[in-house]
Amino acid sequence: MVKEQRWQEVKALPADDGHPGKPVGPDGEAADKPAGPLEPRYEKWTRETLYAHARSRRIAGRSSMSKQQLIEALRKS
Repeated sequence: MVKEQRWQEVKALPADDGHPGKPVGPDGEAADKPAGPLEPRYEKWTRETLYAHARSRRIAGRSSMSKQQLIEALRKS
């Protein structure tokens, strides 16, 4: 059941198609902080959502990362 829930979270993530646009968080709303046109506003995302996104990008060491570390790793990937 947990795997299915996480899979649903990953499927619900915004598309990362590389096209400019207004980045939004998983709730569909824009964050307060400005970001580049391709940079999602990860600060509004939960750690669990960030983790699922990091997992989909196969970021090593994600399980021991804090929320801020996950954000940094996702931005570097």
